[in-house]
Amino acid sequence: MQQGNQIDLYNTNCTNSNLGISSDGNGQAKIVVSGATVGQVFIVRVKYDPGTTVGTSVPNPTTVHYTWVTKVNGIQVDQDPNGVDLKKK
Repeated sequence: MQQGNQIDLYNTNCTNSNLGISSDGNGQAKIVVSGATVGQVFIVRVKYDPGTTVGTSVPNPTTVHYTWVTKVNGIQVDQDPNGVDLKKK
């Protein structure tokens, strides 16, 4: 993530939801939602900055694959089927 304050939880009408508390650490973005109802839908926005990798050593293998998962009560319920690759220009 770009910064710790770059993760937001929205309602389906794109207004900020006050049901989530966000945090980050060790490359993991996390939102804890309290008071949601069954079937309630949210939108999560996380801002990433690949520029923070400038000047670091090229990893081996040279392409790093990132994925996203959604967990409810610690159980994975969804996953991005594609993810994204970060590789040297």
